[in-house]
Amino acid sequence: MEIIFDYDEIILSDFKKELIWYEEEFDFIFNYETYNYTNTKKLADQIVNHLINQIAFCNEHFIHSITSTLFKIENKHPNLF
Repeated sequence: MEIIFDYDEIILSDFKKELIWYEEEFDFIFNYETYNYTNTKKLADQIVNHLINQIAFCNEHFIHSITSTLFKIENKHPNLF
């Protein structure tokens, strides 16, 4: 018996789920009006920098997913950037 699967597709699918988590967490943290702007800006920078640093380790499919997520976050929260 032989099991055939597309390992790259499975990895990409899992990676996209993780990026959705980042976007949802960003929305959850930064959708409140009562946050401290200085601390929030630092946290936002740390999250975005972490995503940007992941680009160095990715192939083109992963890079497209990361940049797409970063653009979504930036469009939803332009006051943080």
